[in-house]
Amino acid sequence: AWVLIQSQAGRYDRPRALLDLMGDVRVYHDGGTLFRTERATVQLDAGEATGDRPTEAQGPFGTIRSQGFEMRERGAVMIFTGRAHAVLEGRQQ
Repeated sequence: AWVLIQSQAGRYDRPRALLDLMGDVRVYHDGGTLFRTERATVQLDAGEATGDRPTEAQGPFGTIRSQGFEMRERGAVMIFTGRAHAVLEGRQQ
């Protein structure tokens, strides 16, 4: 799997393995998911990320909007924080 991360600005703290991203942060995943927020802090060695700005995720599952997010276990667990709204799209058989 590949992941592409873009932002308008960022700061990398090498000793702490901390990446601070600011301004139109976008994360693209090869599974067809796009994740957007205005600010994110990524703890690279732990595989965790957090953000307290409005967040939107869209992909094959549908769309989710929230006031923030927490990513744990290298992306296996996503928690959308604050007020959240989801429109989930299922497949019919």
